Amino acid sequence: MYAPRNSPQPTKACDPEIQRKCKELCVLWAPGRAMDEEQEREVIHEVERERQVQRPPKVEAASHVLHPDVRRFVETGKIPVGSPGVIQAVSSLVNTTVQFPERGQWAKNLLVTRDFARTVSSVHKADEYLRPVSWVVSSNIGGSPMMVGMSPNEVNELLPAIHRSNAVHLNVYTPRTSKTMQACDNLQLYSVPSTPQLTPLVPLICQLNLFAAQLYFSNYEMYLRTCNFLGL
Repeated sequence: MYAPRNSPQPTKACDPEIQRKCKELCVLWAPGRAMDEEQEREVIHEVERERQVQRPPKVEAASHVLHPDVRRFVETGKIPVGSPGVIQAVSSLVNTTVQFPERGQWAKNLLVTRDFARTVSSVHKADEYLRPVSWVVSSNIGGSPMMVGMSPNEVNELLPAIHRSNAVHLNVYTPRTSKTMQACDNLQLYSVPSTPQLTPLVPLICQLNLFAAQLYFSNYEMYLRTCNFLGL
């Protein structure tokens, strides 16, 4: 509908000089005013996005070490006081840029093993080499609840002992990072042996969610506990 309008002969609206020139060139038609019309087109600008993943530089991986106290914890559900095989969970972030001035407010019985905390042999800041929390071994011997994050290598080596143990439970854990993701902080997704009611562990699970960088709460009670812990 916006195409130039053609005519078999020059239109009367044309200038006489243009008509004369058309005859000299044996042009049987001349453009009309429609030639001055411009077709407008709506252009949708598409933004092309190409995601580029920038990975951290390669460094030498740390050697796995299964400390005897970790094996003893699986067998008895207890860890000796001052054991070098485990550390407080928040203390595993000491070699990162994260600052915890209120480190003393974190639970002393939310622990991780040295093998879990150490992923690379030598690096100044380990922010890009942190191990995600995937396996948690819990115990409630003597009414003293305890949770220990372990590395996949430790879980693989200790799995037969965990099956035989009556003192600990191995639980699969992953932080909830989207609304559509099912919450796993009840530690009921996969447990060896099957886990009973985890009421004594709820305060520890609250801090475990913060340590593992969970973004969404599983229920309103956990929201209130988190606000109370953070002083909000």
